[in-house]
Amino acid sequence: RARGVPSAASGVYKSQEYYNTNLIDFDDVWMYDFDDSAWSILEPDAGSSKPPSRFSHTGCVVPTGAAGGTGGDAFVTFGGRHLDDSSSWRMMDDVWSFDLSTNIWTELIFSPDFYRSYHSLVSFDGSMFSFGGYTRVLTPQQEIGYVFDDLFVGTTEGGQWLKFDDTEAPAYRFDHACAVWEGNLIVH
Repeated sequence: RARGVPSAASGVYKSQEYYNTNLIDFDDVWMYDFDDSAWSILEPDAGSSKPPSRFSHTGCVVPTGAAGGTGGDAFVTFGGRHLDDSSSWRMMDDVWSFDLSTNIWTELIFSPDFYRSYHSLVSFDGSMFSFGGYTRVLTPQQEIGYVFDDLFVGTTEGGQWLKFDDTEAPAYRFDHACAVWEGNLIVH
């Protein structure tokens, strides 16, 4: 049974919700079927590599053919934090695609490096849009946290994050909500 946890990634696809329950660094993917009112775990294909466990990450469903893999629709997860063996965490910048027809994970290589947690990620018109979020930088003297108000777009075919230069963006924020509605990005 899926655990109800905050700071996890989810997406809705064909009347089913895909939910990655990574608060305590889980690496499982769950699906809620709205028609059957039931949860089930999506086991990765035995030969599939798998992303590191994580929490504070995001995810969205990217339409057929736009997410690497074999051409099936995919649940794409990006960033977050990973618990190290020492009980401390590190920031993540990786992008992974879980093909919903084959249950195969594929790492998607993106540049530039873009470490974020508590950000938002939505899919629109075959691209992914990431807004805001938090990152941490460790220096010998201290740990510094940054909160952002930037918007990046990435396409899974190109492997590039492109930053929008917009002087009138919503205020800096993290752990916020974001959605697409009628061709618009809504941030709260």
